[in-house]
Amino acid sequence: MLKKLFAVSAAAFILASCSTTGSDANGTNPEGASVQDGSSGIQTSGVGYGNDANLTNPNAMVPGASQRYFFDFNQSTVRSSDMPSIKVQAHYLVSHPSASAKLEGNTDIRGSREYNLALGQRRADAVEQALALEGCSKKQLSTISYGSEKPIATGNSESDFAQNRRVDMEYKSH
Repeated sequence: MLKKLFAVSAAAFILASCSTTGSDANGTNPEGASVQDGSSGIQTSGVGYGNDANLTNPNAMVPGASQRYFFDFNQSTVRSSDMPSIKVQAHYLVSHPSASAKLEGNTDIRGSREYNLALGQRRADAVEQALALEGCSKKQLSTISYGSEKPIATGNSESDFAQNRRVDMEYKSH
């Protein structure tokens, strides 16, 4: 049992550091455009789990593992391609009532500080709402916006901006 737990943990650690990113087909999104089908090429970070592990499927997520959800320019709509991951995370939270997670909204550097903080909050709230629609208790979730203050990509390309338009779902330790 201990060997199996170690093997799963090691695989999760190695694979969690892998993610696929990309930019929209035309490099930018016009303000107000909403792409929900995942056509931007950005996938959530996640790894396979259980006996049905499919390491090439980004929608096979580890329950309870931190996740990242990306957004289009100036948008706070959860992409339909992220729903499989959200469903897995919601199921985990429903079946583990003592578990909790923090949803951290982020933006790229474009826009004023105030606007970016509000947009980051709308993104975190959108993921919270998606989890709640899947049966998760809002008491298990907290939201915060960092606006553009916590970038993961520091460049000024559209690809860098796309990586920073996200919500990080971080599980809290008890």
